[in-house]
Amino acid sequence: MEMLWGAFESGSVQLSVLGLEPGEPIPWWLRVGGIAAAALIVAAFMVIVQTSHSSGQKMAWAAVVLFLPIVGPLIYLISETIRHRRTHPRPTKGRAETMPPEDFQ
Repeated sequence: MEMLWGAFESGSVQLSVLGLEPGEPIPWWLRVGGIAAAALIVAAFMVIVQTSHSSGQKMAWAAVVLFLPIVGPLIYLISETIRHRRTHPRPTKGRAETMPPEDFQ
């Protein structure tokens, strides 16, 4: 148990999962991916908090976003954009916007 706790404290458990040795630096692509995943999760949680879903739907979406780090936020943000555009269509243009100025009276 002491050996396992010591490995956990030193971070070698997490590094071995990634295939890195304890003294090896973290590659740039892993850092960028981590930052992108964190940004997507924060953005998705901001949208979840601001929408008018029921509390059950909010909890379900929060679980999807949290447990699927990159794919979950993308699925939520795309589906929420589609839902918003269906319920809030773009306004139609009036006569003054569709006709040339000389024809509009």
